[in-house]
Amino acid sequence: MSPGFPHARLPLPRPIADYRPAVYSVAAASQPRRSGRAGDSNLCRWLWHRVFEESARRYEQLHPGLRIRLYGDARIANKLRVRILGGDFPDATDAELPWRDLIAAEKVVDLRPFLEGPNWEGDQRWKDSLLPGSLDPWTTPDGAIYGVPFTRSIFSIYYNKALFREQGWNTPENWDDFFALCEEIQKIGISPVALPGIYARYADHYLRGAYYSLAGPSGYREFAAFSPGTFSDPRFIRAAAIVQRLAGNHLQPGWEGMSHTAAQLEFFQGRAAMVSTGSWLTSEMRGKIPEDFELGTFNYPQIETNREHANHVLTGGGYYFIFADSPHIRETVDFLRFLTSRERATAFARDYEGISSTRGITPEFYPENMQDAVRLLLESDGSYAAPQIQAEFPRMNQALTDLRWDLLTGRISPEQFGIELERSATAVREAASNPGHVEVRYPIRGTLLLAFLLLAPALWLWRRIRAGRSGSLHRRDYENAFGNLRHREFLLFVGPAFAIYALILLWPALVAFGWSLLRWDGINPANWHGLNHFIWLLFESDFFWAALGNNLFLMFVPGLIIIPMATVFAYWIHRGILGGSFFRICFLFPNILGGVAATLLWMSAYEPAIGIINAGLTGLGGLLQQLGMVGIGGWLAGFERHAWLAPERLYPALVPILLWQGCGFNLILLLASMESIDPAYYEASEMEGAGRTRQFLIVTLPMIWDAILVVLVFWIIVGLNAFELVWLLTAQEPASGSHVLSTWMVHTLFSEYQVGRATAQPSPR
Repeated sequence: MSPGFPHARLPLPRPIADYRPAVYSVAAASQPRRSGRAGDSNLCRWLWHRVFEESARRYEQLHPGLRIRLYGDARIANKLRVRILGGDFPDATDAELPWRDLIAAEKVVDLRPFLEGPNWEGDQRWKDSLLPGSLDPWTTPDGAIYGVPFTRSIFSIYYNKALFREQGWNTPENWDDFFALCEEIQKIGISPVALPGIYARYADHYLRGAYYSLAGPSGYREFAAFSPGTFSDPRFIRAAAIVQRLAGNHLQPGWEGMSHTAAQLEFFQGRAAMVSTGSWLTSEMRGKIPEDFELGTFNYPQIETNREHANHVLTGGGYYFIFADSPHIRETVDFLRFLTSRERATAFARDYEGISSTRGITPEFYPENMQDAVRLLLESDGSYAAPQIQAEFPRMNQALTDLRWDLLTGRISPEQFGIELERSATAVREAASNPGHVEVRYPIRGTLLLAFLLLAPALWLWRRIRAGRSGSLHRRDYENAFGNLRHREFLLFVGPAFAIYALILLWPALVAFGWSLLRWDGINPANWHGLNHFIWLLFESDFFWAALGNNLFLMFVPGLIIIPMATVFAYWIHRGILGGSFFRICFLFPNILGGVAATLLWMSAYEPAIGIINAGLTGLGGLLQQLGMVGIGGWLAGFERHAWLAPERLYPALVPILLWQGCGFNLILLLASMESIDPAYYEASEMEGAGRTRQFLIVTLPMIWDAILVVLVFWIIVGLNAFELVWLLTAQEPASGSHVLSTWMVHTLFSEYQVGRATAQPSPR
């Protein structure tokens, strides 16, 4: 500790050297987790982790015999959700979890008694050492406090200071001035605002800011709690209209297919004048910001000016929660007090470029490009929190994802947005109050699928029994199936393999089936639900039928292209095409890459602004236009900044990826089958006057038919197993129409915490 910050500890229940507690502090918290692309924030995560590691090791020096274990990465929330379902809680975490449910289940410690005690330096109460309003989001009406903020984020609009100064533009205070400014910006040929479409939730910042300016603190609290009537409120609809006007007229071309880092790069490279994000911007984009870039910040404009809350700011934070089952509650609290000390907060501001929740860290402690944001936060008279929809209201997250996109793209009006959102919130509340109710929406589809699922196994069993009675299946066939092995030898060889199979597959399947008969969120006690989940899936769920349709698309549409192409290419290589060995390597290369790496590669290729797909198509279009082919050239040139990964274009965009990934593997299988064909057949057909095409049809195709059937089965499995592509290309937030069965199951289990419903869903994974 530095001399200026003396150590003042809380009393501990027993000597600290008697044990080695494990304090799970999530190193990759809110800011690094937002990276949408490998490598975009590796440095950011490393710096964040370094601050925590340094803090833990320094704390251990002050407490000989104590061992603090830090565990965290960019996807820590997903890993902790699995642990929580198993009842294995860490001591503390800041991951996005269903904190309201956990608090209601008394799984989280009320930190109010500790916050009333001294801070680390011992010169004031711990709660008074934190920034004003930072404890409010997790303070209940009765005064209980469940979350302690380590970071304090501010959401605001960042702008290019040098550009504004050069053009003589002023930062707007109301929305009329803001839209007038956008029109002025467009006159000089750049986009007014950069917004990501893949992470479209960034548009919520504008919506919350506009609504708060109308509804004030009391109205916003109702909105943040998803209270009945909030979304049909005329003030909410008016705020939604502002967001739709912004999206329809003033965003960068191709925004629908951009990630948040790509949109921010548009801003820093001068193709957009403003961007809305959190105060982690400079840390997240470290290394990509031009050295001479002047970053300014202003608050979200007001709809009605001169109101008492005009300078209130939209905030967030990295809140730490301590689990009630932790055996080291006081020790964990003491470490959190150390993390929020002024010395540690200063190190965090300096090294990580993040805003600390600790008082006394003035703008001068921060890098120059952050000082406007810090000043905006410190000079505000109040704040309002950005609700973590996925953590606080998980079952509203999917509806908000879908309706937000429809609002931004103009598919629905602001009035419809409010009505549908209100309807979704009502449906969630009704489902919670009457979980056994099923509204029959798909009587024919559900009945047909149920009949198929029941009759197909019964038909197979009946045919086997009938074949046995007719004598086509002889007893000696079963006796000879395992050669000369006797029963004891059979058990010796097959028994261990079957035991492992039963342990890792059959037993989990039985457990999952048992869960599917329950209504359980993984936190509260489970209740018997019978077959209601299955009935809901077949006869009511829109999501199930949409996901099943997407799986069927991936099973058949790409296969209709890939299997014929692989067959033809394999035949050419088999018959000795020039450069056959080279083509084998080229076709097989995509299979060397892992599924995640290949997906991220294609995600970059599909980038609207800098991706090679759009660049190649537009370049080819320009060349064709110069050669006089104006029609096709103009059509190809129209792909400039085309948003391939927008929800309505996602599945056609998957076909080239699957073609690239699947053609080589299938080609090798078919080529191996062709190599086993006796050359005499080709010689005989050639003597009969058959050409290469005829030989393919009458010799090759019939003799590799079994291999083609195997390839077809493999491709059906690929279509059923589709997960990585959809999950990653949609930034883990697929629209309801973009889900496949496996992504929807993961979403239901780990985002909505409906364990019973998730295990009832069919998934090949």
